[in-house]
Amino acid sequence: MKKILSLALVCLSLNVFAKPVEVSKVIARETIAGSKVTAVYMDIQNDSDESLKLTAVNTKVSKKAEIHQSSQVKCHEGNDSHAMYKMRQLDSVEIPAHETLSLAPGGYHIMLIDLLQPLKQGDKVALTLVFSDKTQKEVTALVTSNL
Repeated sequence: MKKILSLALVCLSLNVFAKPVEVSKVIARETIAGSKVTAVYMDIQNDSDESLKLTAVNTKVSKKAEIHQSSQVKCHEGNDSHAMYKMRQLDSVEIPAHETLSLAPGGYHIMLIDLLQPLKQGDKVALTLVFSDKTQKEVTALVTSNL
């Protein structure tokens, strides 16, 4: 009986301390003069056996934090053709089981809107990531101008 109880406690502790979501390379873009918005990028690795969604981001440095996706659109004007980036807000973004989602320039990213103060290179921004399974992950973005 003691062995069964010990084994159950070991299994339970492994489950409790498992880290199904790992976040790395968290950076925020330095704001340009007069701007009240910036973008945050990171890699989110889902080590769980189930798909997971990033559903919200909270921070105290801006009034709003939104999940966005940029995509390239070809524009044609007369004989000229060029590419433009279009951005749209998303309710969530999926991270498949055992995969990594990269939030990067030109793709998925977090927009910080109505910043309470400008962000300068070297500043740190605390963010709380909220996932579909109701878990939350605290991360810190380093502000940089080198993107």
